Amino acid sequence: MFQDASDSYDIRSPVDERVQPWRKWWPYNSQNGDKTVNPVIVGITDGHAHVEPEVTRDPKFIEECLQLQSPHPISAFHPSRTTSLVQFFKAKPGHELEKPYALRVPVSGESQLQSNFEGAWSQIMLTDVRDHEDLFSLDHDGFAWFRHACQVDVLDPSFEIHQYMREMSSFLCELFNAQEVFIYDYVRRSPHPKDRESGFSDITRRIHCVSSDIVPIDVIYPHYAEESLEINHSLSHQWFWKSGMTHEDIMLIKLFDNKLEENTAFYAPHGSWRDPDSEKSSPPRRSIELRCMVFGGD
Repeated sequence: MFQDASDSYDIRSPVDERVQPWRKWWPYNSQNGDKTVNPVIVGITDGHAHVEPEVTRDPKFIEECLQLQSPHPISAFHPSRTTSLVQFFKAKPGHELEKPYALRVPVSGESQLQSNFEGAWSQIMLTDVRDHEDLFSLDHDGFAWFRHACQVDVLDPSFEIHQYMREMSSFLCELFNAQEVFIYDYVRRSPHPKDRESGFSDITRRIHCVSSDIVPIDVIYPHYAEESLEINHSLSHQWFWKSGMTHEDIMLIKLFDNKLEENTAFYAPHGSWRDPDSEKSSPPRRSIELRCMVFGGD
């Protein structure tokens, strides 16, 4: 939800009257003490050292999750399952009065914090959907997988992003019978430091985007502010991935839906994770994300 785009709020969004401390510094200008000339977007480290714990496959944890979670249709096919550690939202004292936020701009004063909340590592079980992708849909689950023979090499550092956007716009228009697709952001991700020298961004291990598990936070950019959703950890959550994805595999994740029909997924929490079964000599993950608004259609 773009908080400053209008005065209207989606009826499914929780009413939140807590203090938003970042509004004292934003928008950035010389009158409010800003020391940044032409603010730029920066990554969020959440105030933590970027140290990831070791991950191992935990069969006992898998059995515990299967006993606690509701049965999913994919279970009839005995899919591969594994475990990993990812970050979830961790509340701090004072959040009952002050809304959590994360700045995507440089701090410009001693009183400013890049973020006023933390993340906590928690174990999750993940189920491989390979060969059973048809069990998932955007409307029911908030995510789905498709195949598309891309005409652009998205892993090439010199690839033409606008050509790729045009291709994906056509793909989505055809897929949803849409009237228009507006692509408003993109990012290429890789955990390898050398890749970031050629324009890749780091991956994020924290789950973000049902029920009482969601935590709305503000995310502040130089030119706008939006509301995102973090979630609290729960063993009842079910997590899925597709093994062996290539550049021809496309995963669609719903970030918002104005369809108010019952049982229609509004969004899907998501994040990245480390596979405990992957070889240390394996090449780093590389991917590209597009954020799109799809208008009209199915």
